[in-house]
Amino acid sequence: MQKFSFRIKIICIAFTWLYSTFLITLQLFSHNGFVLEGMLTSCSFDYLSRDVYTRTYMLIMFIGGFIIPLKLILIFYILTKNEIKQKNKYFFRMNSTERSRTLNTLIFIEQESSTNDIGPVYQPEVCLACEHSKFYELKKKICSLSKKKPLCRQNTINLDLSRNYFYLFHREKRVLKRIILNVTFFCIAWLPYAIMALAAQFGNDIENYITPLTTSVPAVIAKVSSIYNPILYTLTHRDCKNYYRKLLQFKQRK
Repeated sequence: MQKFSFRIKIICIAFTWLYSTFLITLQLFSHNGFVLEGMLTSCSFDYLSRDVYTRTYMLIMFIGGFIIPLKLILIFYILTKNEIKQKNKYFFRMNSTERSRTLNTLIFIEQESSTNDIGPVYQPEVCLACEHSKFYELKKKICSLSKKKPLCRQNTINLDLSRNYFYLFHREKRVLKRIILNVTFFCIAWLPYAIMALAAQFGNDIENYITPLTTSVPAVIAKVSSIYNPILYTLTHRDCKNYYRKLLQFKQRK
């Protein structure tokens, strides 16, 4: 997975600002411009007028401000997950090769040792790596047999591969959880506002359900979108969770 260069990062940031400025500037040249909404504590584009320009702008905002960002989020997150999955497969292919090479080396050592009446080379710490496993006692008995000492190493290698598998599986699962959380919170933040604006523009009898309260609540939820990313990162990052857990424990002791 290639990292973005500084130039690419600057281009992405500049494009984001230019794209946002373009969408907002379109409303500045309209007849109504920006108006107060909801409880009259914030302003937004006029989604109550039903002239051709307003409806066109509404569709542009819905597609350019909600559909396209949502698709980009899904595309890049899916690409990230697929890249991690491919890296995991490559990792296990490499370990399979190393495992075969290691086993061939152990067989060669055993044959050479049997010929010279020395006995196979044995390192106790290889078995001690399995000490916290429930199969440790069984492996200890296996390793005590001189002819089957390479089997102990093979079991240890398999155990290491199993640990690596569960670690990589947990990492892939963690990435998938972040994808689901980010996409879900993005939809929670912006979908109510998009539905409300479309209903106000194309619905019938809007005075019955488009009220100051029903327009203020989606606006407040949409504004939360500026803070949920750091919160999600904090809740899903292991170091951040450990830090806050220790901080809470320290306060409870006081």
